[in-house]
Amino acid sequence: MRGATIRTAGGTCAVRREGDTLVETGHVDVGTHDDIPLPAEAAIAGFTVVDDISCRDWQMRTGEWLQGKTWDSSTPVGPHLVTPAELPGGVRPELEVSLHVDGVLRQRDSTADLLFDPVALVEHISTVVRLNPGDIIATGTPGGVGHGMTPPTYLAQGQVVVAEVEGIGALTDRVVADPTA
Repeated sequence: MRGATIRTAGGTCAVRREGDTLVETGHVDVGTHDDIPLPAEAAIAGFTVVDDISCRDWQMRTGEWLQGKTWDSSTPVGPHLVTPAELPGGVRPELEVSLHVDGVLRQRDSTADLLFDPVALVEHISTVVRLNPGDIIATGTPGGVGHGMTPPTYLAQGQVVVAEVEGIGALTDRVVADPTA
């Protein structure tokens, strides 16, 4: 049996599939009920490395952070998708996360220290927006971002950034400035 949250004229409701029919469960969402499957865990196909490279000059123009995080080619992803079955801890793995810039360690932490574990993130986010196969949820970053350093330190043309997650792999990128900026 599979569960889902669907939008209705009156809001949302949780449903379960019985053959070709969707049957309402009496709940507004599927996220936290013991009497229907917890689809958040089943919805996690795997884990990868995401390097959230923010365009801080745009991000700091207003109090809205999103505009600095939505530029084409500013969020590399990869190099592998690793299934929960391949990781210790399954959908709640405890893995070391690190980031180096030109070989210098800038960030290191563990996924065990995330404010919200991956299952909780899927449960919450899926109550706000419809998640589809292939959607990526970036879970956050450890302390050590350049903007928070004293003085603030930003990536520059030619620098090499290596984001790595234990058991998944390393994502290596060279900073290339936009020639049209």
